[in-house]
Amino acid sequence: MIFSAVLDTNALYPFSLRDTLLRLAELELYIPLWSARILEEMTRNLTERQITQDQAARITKAMRAAFEEAEVDAAEIERLEPAMTNDPKDRHVLAAAVAADCELIVTFNRDDFPPEACDPFGIEAIHPDDFLLDLLDLNPEAVR
Repeated sequence: MIFSAVLDTNALYPFSLRDTLLRLAELELYIPLWSARILEEMTRNLTERQITQDQAARITKAMRAAFEEAEVDAAEIERLEPAMTNDPKDRHVLAAAVAADCELIVTFNRDDFPPEACDPFGIEAIHPDDFLLDLLDLNPEAVR
């Protein structure tokens, strides 16, 4: 059974990691999820440090087109966010995972998603390296 994972902004920011995560999703090793806010944050970070607004908009448009079902409902995230107890700046990410009935958040900021905030919802925050290694264990041939 294929599983889903919310990709936090910091996992989508580095080009090579974003490319790898999305290529593995194209192979249907997992279903990527994000919110409009996650994509807005990614765009803002990219344009502040690396690329133009037009380039960032093309990336976001391509991601949305390639994974039409990836974007979690904003109204549901907004409804759930006040109940989240993790780091305030990342409550929308946990709310997206809860709204999508997802078990994983792929993030470099695991400290922002402590077990006491995630466990009640059956969600785990996982480092991108560990996530990729898990995908490798599940399907070595596809990941190679």
